[in-house]
Amino acid sequence: MFNAADELDLFLHFFEAGLWVEPDPEQVRTAFPFMPEPNSSQRRRYRSQQPVFVTSRTDALDKWIYARNRGVSTRIPPKPTMAPSPVASLIDELQSRNVASWLSIGATLLSGATSTQHQFARNGDDLLRNPSPSGSGRSLTVPVTGCVESVEGWLFVWATRPAGVDPSSEEKRLRVYLRAKKHQLGIPRGVIFLYDEPTRNLVEVYYDGHIGPPDAETTEALGYLRPASALHGRLHPNAKRPVLRTSGARRK
Repeated sequence: MFNAADELDLFLHFFEAGLWVEPDPEQVRTAFPFMPEPNSSQRRRYRSQQPVFVTSRTDALDKWIYARNRGVSTRIPPKPTMAPSPVASLIDELQSRNVASWLSIGATLLSGATSTQHQFARNGDDLLRNPSPSGSGRSLTVPVTGCVESVEGWLFVWATRPAGVDPSSEEKRLRVYLRAKKHQLGIPRGVIFLYDEPTRNLVEVYYDGHIGPPDAETTEALGYLRPASALHGRLHPNAKRPVLRTSGARRK
């Protein structure tokens, strides 16, 4: 879908605008059977794509390199940088903590349209601003399925931990939920971003890449999950507003 004379032009075009290619919605549903039938706008968006030839994007980079190498006293032009992302601080935090699979998590966060990235960045604050009246934590589960291979899918979960909850017990409960939900949806990888309600800080990040058969604990948890059909729409990376499901994590 994208062609260029030099891979550096592709890289700089990615910095500027991204390199998103619309997947075949029929193949997406084959990969993720819990998704609804594609609608006409999804099919039209896929069919309307046209190949793009990326012309030179290196002018700004050339000016920066030449000015720096010449050692001139005049002001050096700015070095090209990626367009600002709303999820940049979260990705930096994942990297600084050396979270398992942080690079893939970060790439997936960046793969969405800017509006979707803004939603990703707001999810934690949205949950913290609306604590559960029952005193239990809140959670929001998002399957990321903008691909035609199930092995490329991700399950993102934002969750909150109320004051007075035992951290060890909560970690165990959330990890079991994450693994069970992944198994239910047939998604191989998942991550939980856990926020502490009293401090409002991101306190833990739990990654799960288990793809084997469910153990007894996971099998039991599957009986308490909402059916996969409760997820009414996949999170399309170019969606203006993602379809999200929120509730207490115990009821999901």
